[in-house]
Amino acid sequence: QVSIRFPHEISGKKITAQTLLYSAADETRASVYHLQTDSAMLVMILPETDKGMYELKMNWKVDTTTYYSEHKLFIK
Repeated sequence: QVSIRFPHEISGKKITAQTLLYSAADETRASVYHLQTDSAMLVMILPETDKGMYELKMNWKVDTTTYYSEHKLFIK
């Protein structure tokens, strides 16, 4: 699983996110997730076979403000 923590200041507000989990080594393992929370944390459950280096690209919105972020991560 991948846990994404947002700033504590937005806890209690509705957060919606579209994430792209992209593997440059194997483009067939790219996955898009549509997520929503109000606890300042999102959790993505991933299949155990999806191990390796990934880029996480995320568009997310709090109230009417939109954000974009990119992160590199390694899934064990």
